[in-house]
Amino acid sequence: VEGGRPVEFTLDRYTVELPAGRNLTGRLDGTLLDQPLHATLASGTLDTMIREGRGPVNLQARSRDLKVSLLGVVEAPTADAGPDFRFDISAPKAATVARWLGLKRDAVAAIRVQGRARLTESAWRLDDFRFDLGRTRIAAAASQTGLGSGKPLLAVKLVAERLDVDELRRLVPPSTNDKQADAKPVLEVPILPNDIDLSDTDITVRVGRVDGGIFGTRDIAFDGRIRDGYMGPSTFAATVADVPFRGALSLDLRGNEPSAGIWLAATDADVGRVLHRLSLAPSVDAVIGSLRLQLIARASLLGDMLERSELIGNVEGGRISIRDAGSGAQAKIDLDSGELRALKGAPIQLTLQGRLDEEPVAIVLETGRPHQLVDPNARIPFKLEAAAAGTSVKLAGSLDRDIDDRDVELAIDARGTRFDELDKLARASLPPWGPWSATGNFKMSKTGYAVSGLRLQVGSSVLHGKGALNTAATPPRIDVTLAAPNIQLDDFAFGDWSPTPKKTEAPKPATDEDLRRKATDASNQAQKLLSPAVLRRQNAFLSVKVDQVLSGRDRLGGGSLDAKLDNGRADIGPVVVDVPGGGAKLWLGYEPTDRDVKVDLKMRVNRFDYGVLARRFKPEADLKGTFSLKIDVDSRAPYLADLLKHGNGRIDFAVFPQDMQSGIIDLWAVNLLVALAPAVDKSAAPKVNCAVGRFVLKDGKLTDRTIVMDTTRMRVTGQGEADFDSERLSLRMRPQAKTPQFLSLATPVAVSGSFGDPKIGVGAGDILGTIGRLATSIFWVPIQKLVAKPVPADGSDVCGNPLADATD
Repeated sequence: VEGGRPVEFTLDRYTVELPAGRNLTGRLDGTLLDQPLHATLASGTLDTMIREGRGPVNLQARSRDLKVSLLGVVEAPTADAGPDFRFDISAPKAATVARWLGLKRDAVAAIRVQGRARLTESAWRLDDFRFDLGRTRIAAAASQTGLGSGKPLLAVKLVAERLDVDELRRLVPPSTNDKQADAKPVLEVPILPNDIDLSDTDITVRVGRVDGGIFGTRDIAFDGRIRDGYMGPSTFAATVADVPFRGALSLDLRGNEPSAGIWLAATDADVGRVLHRLSLAPSVDAVIGSLRLQLIARASLLGDMLERSELIGNVEGGRISIRDAGSGAQAKIDLDSGELRALKGAPIQLTLQGRLDEEPVAIVLETGRPHQLVDPNARIPFKLEAAAAGTSVKLAGSLDRDIDDRDVELAIDARGTRFDELDKLARASLPPWGPWSATGNFKMSKTGYAVSGLRLQVGSSVLHGKGALNTAATPPRIDVTLAAPNIQLDDFAFGDWSPTPKKTEAPKPATDEDLRRKATDASNQAQKLLSPAVLRRQNAFLSVKVDQVLSGRDRLGGGSLDAKLDNGRADIGPVVVDVPGGGAKLWLGYEPTDRDVKVDLKMRVNRFDYGVLARRFKPEADLKGTFSLKIDVDSRAPYLADLLKHGNGRIDFAVFPQDMQSGIIDLWAVNLLVALAPAVDKSAAPKVNCAVGRFVLKDGKLTDRTIVMDTTRMRVTGQGEADFDSERLSLRMRPQAKTPQFLSLATPVAVSGSFGDPKIGVGAGDILGTIGRLATSIFWVPIQKLVAKPVPADGSDVCGNPLADATD
């Protein structure tokens, strides 16, 4: 036959005998497709068959372990009778008929086919049909009546106890390259064979279970009635991936292209399991409370049907959980509603509304067209948009089907109004910075997540770099590297933000004890936020380099920051800020344990313009001056609030004001010296050249090494100490005029009391000493004018580089 394939066989012996008065017998020995074949035939006598017009047939054949039996009667079809046969074909191993059925040569599954076939003038019937192959069990019955009437009716009933798809797939040999070249692509397979007439058909299908395949399917039931090529909505049911589906199917075969309508509904549908078996999203678990789908299809080829179909679905209720493969952390979304839409020739789009941690969230997922999803060799287009808490995230690209074994790379675009709008989702208090945006190339793998080509913008500040989160490490590790041409510090203002929750109690007049208690509570809350358990949850490494740091209208110069969180210890530094003529560096170490907290602080500030700091808090301030600072302090204490009570190290500072005011620098010793200026220099507007203080801190007690203040007219030296445990201080400042003067009243000034309420006054002994110096000044002043070295008015002898001998 044209287009057919030849069948190879041999006949070694073939005999048929029909002796007079005796039954017909026959014998055949040969091969069929290289398989040995032996058969015997028995029937009735010639005169009986001629007289009755019918004859029995008994055909027995074997090929190795294969047995074939055909028993029945041959006669011309009439209205009530005709050929009637029972057949039974069996083999303990399908390998016996592998060449005949196209199975693997080593197929071990048992095979059996049996049934009864009958034919009359107007009908044919197939009854008691059973097909067993391995664990697959199928029973069927079929009939077609009204033959010759021009309108035959076909009835088919199929009952499958079990279909083992995986076993059947293993029985079929892999296709060769030639066969693959000849085979039609799956999208070009006809939906209905051209030779089958289904104009009038009754169909009944029952399938107990389908093992293997992509989905576990069971309890399939369908009843259909086709008349004149049309089937109205007919009910069907199936349980797929343990989800019971109910629906209806309509079919129209009257045109050149068949069309179908499918309605499907399910409750508590485990969509996540479906995605897992499709190898589309192994980290996503999703259950839909109520799912309704409607599919309208019209085409003769599978590919055309998928391309020209229209799918509309609705979702109500449910939940989605996105799980990180490395850390096991989950993001859970409670669904309210959603819509699935795949219009003719358009991509499939899923829109969902729900709540993420009680925050409203909207998600739009767009993937490829239906024919792309069924093509095993095609990548899957992917586009995801999510919006919540004033923030939107977009991911776009394409995915491999088996993303379990492959990395996922997508373009990411995230932006929002302010970081603190994400507090609920982040389960933390974030600073009020914004608007912000982040773009780059997002990569997801078994080890975690990474972003390359990162562009992060906060306000007018733009940073470029990369970041990675390794969730496979224990603990997870974060690496971030950023660089920027300009950073505006105003974009990172904290305002009244605090990392701890704010209390809404009505404000009360604050006493010193109230302030001290609030400060202690705040430090204790911070210590809880930075507990050993919290810091050990992850390791983090951050590096930031900036060419130009701006603070409002001030240009500070370049800067850099390196920070790390490693094995429960946090190290910040060096933090470097360069300014014209000076700069600042900071190192801070923080290491909590279950018993106490250890802090190391090191600062180096050289001629830093404190007007910049003042304008950070009061933008309208117009202060001028510089300060230098050297701090080396370490402490270990049970509580963060008690660090200074146990501190050890050194604190050195020098202030060079042009317009010095109290409150400029939040360092109590500096402010105290500023407050003393009018007390030690009674001139109308004392100009302070510098104020220098160098102290030693030991076990919470601060003692002086050097205390000096230099004004235009006076030089003040002092001695003092402070106790951070009792929070009390004692300081004695002794002024002396730079030029010897008659009748001078330079009385020493004493400062004592608590940190919160220091008292500035003059002691009785100091007054008596001043009276004595006043009385004797007429004798000593002339001598001092002759022999004493002049003290420079600008204080250059003590203000030039007062911290030069401090250890770096």
